[in-house]
Amino acid sequence: MTSRYVKASLSLIFLIFMGFMLVIFRSIPVSRIWNNYSLVYFSPELGEKEALSYFHEEGCSGIISLSSQTVPLVSPVTPVIPEQYSEYLIKRLGFFSDLSGKFSVLYIPSEHSEKTKTALEKIIRDFPGVKCGMDSRQKSPYLSTVLTAAFLFVFAFFAQRKSLIVIPSIPLVLLVFSRPFFSTAAAVFLLMTGIFLLQNLWKRAGALKKTACHPLTLLFFTFSSAIIIFQPISGLLLSVGAVVSSALCIYLINEVDLFMEKQSSFNFVPLFSAKQLPLVTGRTVKVMIASSAAITLSLILFLIPSGAVSGNENGVMLPSPQKGAGSKTELCSLDDFYEWSWLTLTFPYRNLNDSLIPQKAVLDEEITFPRYVFDSGEIMEYSETVLTYGNDFFNSRKSFIMDSPDPNIEKLLISENAGECSYSALPGSKNTQGGNKVLLLILMALSAAIPLAGWLYYRKALYAAGRTDGFMGAGVTNARINAQ
Repeated sequence: MTSRYVKASLSLIFLIFMGFMLVIFRSIPVSRIWNNYSLVYFSPELGEKEALSYFHEEGCSGIISLSSQTVPLVSPVTPVIPEQYSEYLIKRLGFFSDLSGKFSVLYIPSEHSEKTKTALEKIIRDFPGVKCGMDSRQKSPYLSTVLTAAFLFVFAFFAQRKSLIVIPSIPLVLLVFSRPFFSTAAAVFLLMTGIFLLQNLWKRAGALKKTACHPLTLLFFTFSSAIIIFQPISGLLLSVGAVVSSALCIYLINEVDLFMEKQSSFNFVPLFSAKQLPLVTGRTVKVMIASSAAITLSLILFLIPSGAVSGNENGVMLPSPQKGAGSKTELCSLDDFYEWSWLTLTFPYRNLNDSLIPQKAVLDEEITFPRYVFDSGEIMEYSETVLTYGNDFFNSRKSFIMDSPDPNIEKLLISENAGECSYSALPGSKNTQGGNKVLLLILMALSAAIPLAGWLYYRKALYAAGRTDGFMGAGVTNARINAQ
């Protein structure tokens, strides 16, 4: 008895712990390309000056635009540098348009996201023909949770043992609250459908084994697990914890039932075991059709793009801080800026008699000067290193740019520590990019079909029994199970 109390207590502690974890480590899905800046794009016919006036009117500051660009660094010794050193200055201008040149691009600090959205809505109102958008508009972080809670309400309505479907589903609803992605909601719908199948046979001998080993339940668990895998390790751990919590809720309900039975002077014993009764009934079929509809709705919402406020262009290729699948044409990177800065500052100290002017910087390269001192009656020569191409130089360039009042594109690169940059398609979500998104779409589409497979399974059983009454047989079947 003591051992059972210990297990129940540990289960409760784990449930409370996971509840806190799911709330504390909640994430919000966004489709932002740059972490610290919102990328805004608009048709060139609007004009950058006109567009900036709307954002300034809303109180947006620190906007990085094409018109605000200045030469980020000028050598105090030689303000004019060789033409071949100007390639970087030309290449950096690519950040202010999409790959096709159909859109102009601005970068607005992310703390002004709401103001940016308001300004875009005003532009859309005043210029109906202008296509514009931003990359950091959030999908509603509560819609997937509301959809899951509504689905749970439908389950509870059809359930004979409502506590057995509601209580184990609470950790799963919290999982969707913590990871509010429609793919997570689709996985949870499958798991909740599996729990509903269990409650049909609850308290009958072999109920858990039959439910767990049934082909439909195995499909539910397999596809929900496959969907959950496509997320960061933190989300994966939270998902596993939520599923374990749901199983522990079932365990605790069983323990409470056993305790209540021991306190009662008379208990009903089901006449038939779970093995002798069907897992899928007419009532279950209705729930599985609702499950299929909910997963299909999640799939539709998953596909709705969230990047544009209006006039979103499918496939628009925008400047991105990473080179991924489908990216094209590299842009300049932070390393390019460091190299250009080095060549610019060290140009006055180069030997112009050399046939070739260096085009690349070499790590740990040094600029040294001969120095002379008078020591012990003699003039001694020594070398003094004034510049070294390394971390100290990089940090000095970062400080110089960030302290500058000019909103140059280098501030964006430094804030992101941007390495290789390129034009990439506007993402729907940072958690579902590239090939992973395609696989998720396939899995969600198949998941929507699985509950329908349960309906076909039920129909086949009816035909085998010589009945074709479809849903009309639900009441008869459920009444038979209740009586037994």
